[in-house]
Amino acid sequence: MPLAENVEDDEECMSFFEKYSYDTFPSKHLKYLEIPAWDCRESLEEEPTMHLSDRDVTDDDAVALGRCMSIIKPEQLLRLYVTRNHLTDKGAAALAQGCADCPNFELLYMQANKIGDGGLIEIAKCMKATPMWQLVLSENVVTDVGVKAFAQSVADGKSFLKMKTLYLDSNEGITDEGVCALAKVLHCMPELEVLALQKCKIGDKGVNALAEAISKGGVFRKGNDNWIYVFDNEEVGDDAKKALRTACKGLAKAHCGWPAPMDDVDFDPDEE
Repeated sequence: MPLAENVEDDEECMSFFEKYSYDTFPSKHLKYLEIPAWDCRESLEEEPTMHLSDRDVTDDDAVALGRCMSIIKPEQLLRLYVTRNHLTDKGAAALAQGCADCPNFELLYMQANKIGDGGLIEIAKCMKATPMWQLVLSENVVTDVGVKAFAQSVADGKSFLKMKTLYLDSNEGITDEGVCALAKVLHCMPELEVLALQKCKIGDKGVNALAEAISKGGVFRKGNDNWIYVFDNEEVGDDAKKALRTACKGLAKAHCGWPAPMDDVDFDPDEE
């Protein structure tokens, strides 16, 4: 469906605004507290952050929101939170396009949905030139296919240049194959500070590839609060963990297992 020139003329957008706006209502937990009214359209047009987590957002809702974003193109919108909803690839793709049409968009938080490779592929395609610095796809159904597509996008040296924090953890379809592809292009994201890959299905090959990439240089800027997370990947052995810790020493904290690294504590379990 073609986009309307004005959001008022788009029935799908106006229905979305009506569905997610609400009037003042009494708190369920505090007897004398009232929850203030919230105008969904006003939030999109005026506020830097839109919160739609835990709101039972469906793919159709996400398509409508994506249309709203593409029509309005709100310059002040920086962040969108849609955690713990019912989004799949269709919804993620629609939001990726909508976010790409917001010129200053920075943060897309989509944890705990059912987003798979199609969603990440569309993010890699639509959002590569945006100023987005944080992408959260934790607890979804992404596999190596999506990770390799993202890595291919990054590889051109012109995409996701502002990316600081990339959360792909808790996706059981991500294995060594995807991580090896990603490791080869980490240096192409010069602002990267946090890479989360815990609770996937990574083994020694993937962790060693990360260690090798970091050892070569160009990954993580010294002096930043850099972190890489690979804990709770059951197939990772002690030698691979040691290789990653060694590569990160003095540059980043490598969380390979418990106890976690701590600020100002020079503890290396490999030396115990």
